[in-house]
Amino acid sequence: MIKTKILIVEDEVITAMSLQHLLEHWGYEMCEQVSSGREAIEKAGREKPDIMLKDINLNGEILMRL
Repeated sequence: MIKTKILIVEDEVITAMSLQHLLEHWGYEMCEQVSSGREAIEKAGREKPDIMLKDINLNGEILMRL
């Protein structure tokens, strides 16, 4: 069975760790946690997660190139 891979984007360390622990307990595969929009874009490009759980209010800015 293929596990769903999840990327957590959260700048609050305790929240990110709690969420990761819960999701791993439920059997999901986790990518490494990231704490900024820039890191999320880079990590998603490399890891190809099935789902990205992202905090709505992250510190810093996200720069996207089209």
